[in-house]
Amino acid sequence: MNFSMRSKQMASFRRNCLRIAIACFLMAIAATRLMAQVNPAVRGFNTAASTDCSTSGSCVIATVSPNNGGAAVAISGTYSATNQFEGTVDGSNWAAITGVPLTVGTGVTSTTGTGSWQFSTSGLIGIRVRTSAFTSGAANITIQSGLNPPTTLSSSGAVTASQNLAQVGGNTVVTGGVNGLLAVGGAAASGAALSGNPVRIGASDGTNAVNLTVGNGNGSAVSGGVLTVVPSLWQTTNTWAPTGNLTYNTDGRNGDLIPADGPMLQGTSSTVFNRQRDVTTGATGQSAGIATSGTYVYNGTTFDAQKSGSATSTDPHFAAANVYVAGGSFTLQASGNATSTTTGTAKTGVAGFKQHILDFNVTAAERDSANETYDMYVQMCDSLPACWDVVHFTQIATTGAKQFIAAINCELQPQTITTAGPGVVSVNTATMKTDTGGSNEGTRTLAAGTVRHGVCGDRIRYDVVIAGTIGGTGLTFSITDTVR
Repeated sequence: MNFSMRSKQMASFRRNCLRIAIACFLMAIAATRLMAQVNPAVRGFNTAASTDCSTSGSCVIATVSPNNGGAAVAISGTYSATNQFEGTVDGSNWAAITGVPLTVGTGVTSTTGTGSWQFSTSGLIGIRVRTSAFTSGAANITIQSGLNPPTTLSSSGAVTASQNLAQVGGNTVVTGGVNGLLAVGGAAASGAALSGNPVRIGASDGTNAVNLTVGNGNGSAVSGGVLTVVPSLWQTTNTWAPTGNLTYNTDGRNGDLIPADGPMLQGTSSTVFNRQRDVTTGATGQSAGIATSGTYVYNGTTFDAQKSGSATSTDPHFAAANVYVAGGSFTLQASGNATSTTTGTAKTGVAGFKQHILDFNVTAAERDSANETYDMYVQMCDSLPACWDVVHFTQIATTGAKQFIAAINCELQPQTITTAGPGVVSVNTATMKTDTGGSNEGTRTLAAGTVRHGVCGDRIRYDVVIAGTIGGTGLTFSITDTVR
């Protein structure tokens, strides 16, 4: 009896041991599969570039299970390079894959910076970070695979999802005929009768227009939700009124003319209008200082003329109170003769131009004594006698007609350039000493066949030095200046 009971107990014990063994075996298999799916992190440094990872230090590669849903890549360190994110399904052919930043943003297939990205790797057996362009440093790269794919995030950080909101809590959603509107118990337009605790929308139904009165003394609004301001077109501080078929703007005090024809103003004051005007008539009573033609800009006190083209006055770009703001050309010296060293009259008002193109035209040069020479300088000044050379044309030592062109660029670094082809550039001294002609950087010191850029003044003149025996007409020449 005792033997029989012990036999039964032993059999039960053996069955329990077998069950435990089977359970442990199954758990071991599950753990093995889990370990196969979750690989340890792969780390490395990229310090070179390649197209196929054949260069050492150009790729960090991680093997992933095709059953794994995702992977993450982190890049840190100080480097200057471009890193490509790539995946493979066969271990040989690699293609770009898109990673979404952990900090939320637009998906990318490459990066030149640091950060962390998530990738969907379902079906892939490998993922790598390949450096396609490298300059310096080292990119510290970590790749970690995972079981689940990343949640797709929008650029605003919201999870991308679609939900049918036709009903909420079993109740049909009321939209009021407006797509995207979710109302509670109904919708009502602004001004409509309220019923059923509606959500009001801010649109007019056309029956509840608010009448307004807005103006500057004689302006008003009309009903129906459309506001029309009728500004005053009468100048109260000036005997001026709109005339003809003209268009006016109001500045809150008066009407400013948007002209098509006719004078800018009728009256004597020119202090209240701040508009550009092309005046085409010389009507009686127009603003003082406005000629019968030309374009004018109000400067806060008077009207200044805008002008381009040639000017014949002593001042090529300022005539009385008129400002010539565009480029043009003017005569620095009309055609004539010089039989001895001569300094021309300076033209003023050339400050602010970016470039001068000087045309030195020689009609004839006397060489009867065979010792005559002519050196033509062009000089800039801010105040007399503080002038300096900007051009020294090639010395004239032969007869016959000649023409020389020199371009002065005022916005370059101060420098001189020779006539040699190509010209030899020399950066000028930081300061120029111009108080004494013939020394330092004063007048008549620039070498023949040389121009000086980057130092332009408010005045320009010519200075011709004549040597030898002059018994006749000497040098016959003219100079023009085209400015921009």
